[in-house]
Amino acid sequence: MHKPGGSGTFYSVAAALNVNGAFRGTNAVLLGDRIAPQTIEIRDGVVIANYADRRPEESMAVSPSVGMSEYLVVKAGELGMLSMTK
Repeated sequence: MHKPGGSGTFYSVAAALNVNGAFRGTNAVLLGDRIAPQTIEIRDGVVIANYADRRPEESMAVSPSVGMSEYLVVKAGELGMLSMTK
């Protein structure tokens, strides 16, 4: 979570990689501003970040109520969004 001042509260996700017995952090990937984080799980090498957000037409004064999930993977030591192509 990053609170730079003002009304924003920015949530990001990062991973800790075990490299030869020592943990190394990845880059952080932004999930959103003033969201409501729920759970993070790792399934088959995919990081799944679940959180609640607002509908696009809702103001930031509305409490987050729409369930969202972001799927992330580590490639070459970098964490990034999983491309969901068919």
